[in-house]
Amino acid sequence: MKGSLVTAFVAVAMCCIVDAQRSGTQLSRKSPSGMYTSEQAGRGSSLFAEHCAPCHAADLTGTPTGPGLTGLELASQWRNRPLGEFFSLMRSTMPKNSPGGLTTAQNVDLLAFILQQAKFTAGPNALDGNLDVLNTMTLAPDAR
Repeated sequence: MKGSLVTAFVAVAMCCIVDAQRSGTQLSRKSPSGMYTSEQAGRGSSLFAEHCAPCHAADLTGTPTGPGLTGLELASQWRNRPLGEFFSLMRSTMPKNSPGGLTTAQNVDLLAFILQQAKFTAGPNALDGNLDVLNTMTLAPDAR
């Protein structure tokens, strides 16, 4: 039992060390930059305006009924937590007037839009909502 706990700890530590943050100043998981397409973010923009802006504001700065989702606000709430947790929260509790009422594809597009607005860059491959992949990422800001 003791050996398997040590093995598990070493495996987790190695995962964190392998994907050091681009700035090199601290260790973190992989950044979500390049993990979504501009097309996804465009679809997410329309969905956000329809389903999310009433609570989070059109400019993502938040309202009394919903927190801001701008880069700094988002990172301060989710910096050391897997992006998969954020995605799961979106899927199960949003939109407020219909929790869980959007499809997985719609939630993926919304996440792409939120990442775009948080200044993570788009890439050639579409984000697919795979929790195993999303759980390897955090919202630590990219090195600029």
